[in-house]
Amino acid sequence: MNPGDIVFQPLGFDPKSGCVALHELLLLKWPHFSHTGIFNGDGKMFTSSGKVELQDAGATGNIAVPFAWNNWDVTQAWLKSQLGKPYDWLGWFLAATQPLTLMYRPAIDTNTYICSSLVAEALKRNDGARFQSLNFRTVTPDDVARAIGVI
Repeated sequence: MNPGDIVFQPLGFDPKSGCVALHELLLLKWPHFSHTGIFNGDGKMFTSSGKVELQDAGATGNIAVPFAWNNWDVTQAWLKSQLGKPYDWLGWFLAATQPLTLMYRPAIDTNTYICSSLVAEALKRNDGARFQSLNFRTVTPDDVARAIGVI
């Protein structure tokens, strides 16, 4: 893996618990990936699960996708500034229950994140025109994968 690679966790494995993630059991929403983050270059990735944190990127089965950032140093500095911000439980619910919640558009709080909204915000900051279609509040790991051409 190289710094800036976008990391995806295939559906079904949660490295923290070693089991299928709750949203997969209940909703079967994400058909390809259940988690995403951005590789930091030191064996860790920026992600959000509980809070924005640096998490082990080498979990079994993770897939790293090279991504050409316009300015990795600026993106990395922004990601570091997000560390410790809380998890977005409402965003998780809205992303996990699409399309039921697509009509609900609460005010967006960019001080809380789910894993895919953190990656989506970094992508938008990198190239807003290309990634404008990523809805911050309902974006899933698969949406990120589609946006960068993985699926």
